[in-house]
Amino acid sequence: MKKYLSVFGLYARSSIYRALGVLLAMGVAEFGLFYYALDRALLVFEAGVGDGMAHFEELVTGSKIPWCFTVAFILITIFLCLPGTEFQSKTGYTLRRLSISERSVLLVQWMYNMAVYIILLAVQLFFCFALSHIYISQVSAEFIGNQTVFLTFYRSEFMHALLPLSEAGMWFRNAFLVIGLGFAAAEFSYNQRMKGYGIAIIVLGIFAIVSFRTEMGSIGGFFFTIIVVAFYVGNAIYNLLRKEVVDENGLS
Repeated sequence: MKKYLSVFGLYARSSIYRALGVLLAMGVAEFGLFYYALDRALLVFEAGVGDGMAHFEELVTGSKIPWCFTVAFILITIFLCLPGTEFQSKTGYTLRRLSISERSVLLVQWMYNMAVYIILLAVQLFFCFALSHIYISQVSAEFIGNQTVFLTFYRSEFMHALLPLSEAGMWFRNAFLVIGLGFAAAEFSYNQRMKGYGIAIIVLGIFAIVSFRTEMGSIGGFFFTIIVVAFYVGNAIYNLLRKEVVDENGLS
């Protein structure tokens, strides 16, 4: 167990501070953009222009917060792919010195990567709640109700994807995305150490970006995501196990 914890700690030291830096930058950008959008919306409302005060979800979309999240996702994915590759020779050298199989290294990195993706989702959700409280504190009480924030998570595709509430299928979809992305990032490092290529993280990453924002009740979307991720991870694990069996037979 100590060896596995050492590998987990190695990956954490290699990328966690960069990931935290990205999350901090994401928060600064989102709060800055939201404050700017909220100030403009308040000025427009006070001037009597338009159809009334903008809804919270409109400000979230208008202030480009989903784009901030997307950029953070891309950067964190890059940082998760690098440890254990030739691009970070120190980490790769340390891994070679540990008496642990490549398959075990892959599984440990997979667990770590999933934890980081979960942290990314949780932090973004926390930021959305914090922004909603800022909105409530600044907007006239006539536009605020007991269900204002709750309804926002149903009306906004981005926020509903972060917190699907009672839509169980979306929870499963998010779980499968975390599982698939975590494995693909770990497989990139593994393939690079094996002198191969890891394009799955690019394909799956693009797929996640394109399909993440989903309107409520989109059954086909989350079923398709589950099928794609399950097929990819299952096929990758099968090929990995088959390769190890072939290598063992070749050595025997």
